[in-house]
Amino acid sequence: MTTAAMGTMISSRRGRLTRGAVLLLAAFAATACARQSQNTFAADEVGEPIAVDFATVVSTRIVEIRGENTGLGGALGATAGGIALSRFGGGTGKALAILGGALVGVAIGSVVEQNVQDREGIEYTLVTEGGETIVVVQDFAEGERLIQPGERVIIQSGSDFTRVVPAETLPRAIDRPQGIAVVD
Repeated sequence: MTTAAMGTMISSRRGRLTRGAVLLLAAFAATACARQSQNTFAADEVGEPIAVDFATVVSTRIVEIRGENTGLGGALGATAGGIALSRFGGGTGKALAILGGALVGVAIGSVVEQNVQDREGIEYTLVTEGGETIVVVQDFAEGERLIQPGERVIIQSGSDFTRVVPAETLPRAIDRPQGIAVVD
């Protein structure tokens, strides 16, 4: 194989690797946007019983939720930066270019990941039917309605989440369900 053919093959391979790193970062950004809210449930919640309580909203306010930086953005950025700058230089210069690209990439990737993770949420102050005052912060998805003070809500509690949902469509009183008698 000639030197020119090898150079073309390596350049083509690097282009695929760079495109792959960019696609991984885009996929990460898209999946990070799916969060639990009033109408969005995690896959492990489906089919699981969720305890509920009823409450009245005392106040609401918009809060900033600081997301968790997992390091994936930095890792993807370092990979993309290293690959992108590996095309420059030779010998020690090439190694320095790769290192510089990786360092710049990790910084940019970390900032991008943090910006994707940070978001606005809603803080609800509630008084339960039992008289307890609690505060719940939850994500607020586009298109969901802000629950107003004075409204009746359902508090859904699972093993690792608490969600506040409007209860306007639920009746205030129902007859106790009739049981099934077991006959031996």
